[in-house]
Amino acid sequence: MNTQVNKSVKPSFRFVKIDETEHWNPEFVNSMGEGTKIIATYAYDETDRTFCCELSPSHWMEYLGTDFFPGRELTDEENEEAYGKILEGESSDDASHYRQCWDVKKLDTHPVTCDAETLEDVRECFQANPW
Repeated sequence: MNTQVNKSVKPSFRFVKIDETEHWNPEFVNSMGEGTKIIATYAYDETDRTFCCELSPSHWMEYLGTDFFPGRELTDEENEEAYGKILEGESSDDASHYRQCWDVKKLDTHPVTCDAETLEDVRECFQANPW
């Protein structure tokens, strides 16, 4: 992999929320009601680009967390079960990933407003003030 980082440019971190409902077990999603949404939040540095054996560069998308919006009112038991499944999915090692820059540009991104120099700083900021 070849990473391009302009060391003279300060990192420019951004948040993005991505609807990942289609990547979850359809049985689980369907059981939560029509219109259920599972949205993941990521952060990335738009000044950092990596060529992952491709002609176009990619951004490293650092996974920050998941929001769950059931399509119906859940019982306490169903809520607990859904929360457990979401936590299980969040603990997966493969949530952070590379995404091609052209694909990221199509998404609705928002600037990170805290003073952050690294993605770890962004994670701490997000945990204190979720977007």
